Amino acid sequence: MCVGTTGKIVEFLDESSGHAIAELDGARSEVSVAMIRAQGETVEIGDWVHIHLGIALEKTDESHAREAIEFQRSIESGVFPEIN
Repeated sequence: MCVGTTGKIVEFLDESSGHAIAELDGARSEVSVAMIRAQGETVEIGDWVHIHLGIALEKTDESHAREAIEFQRSIESGVFPEIN
């Protein structure tokens, strides 16, 4: 099973192609922001994005990003929070 994650764009490796570095709960990973750009949105350093398989799928705000990160941490630790 693949689980998506949430990260913050901290650097662009190649602005024209959309290759960027995202910080994912303390780790850094290369991601593509091309899909978001294909939807007509801009992506800048400091933007929070939802990522799946190395592809940033959509932008989000910091509040929702932190909720997603906390949810992922709880599942990784074996605690399954109730979803309303």
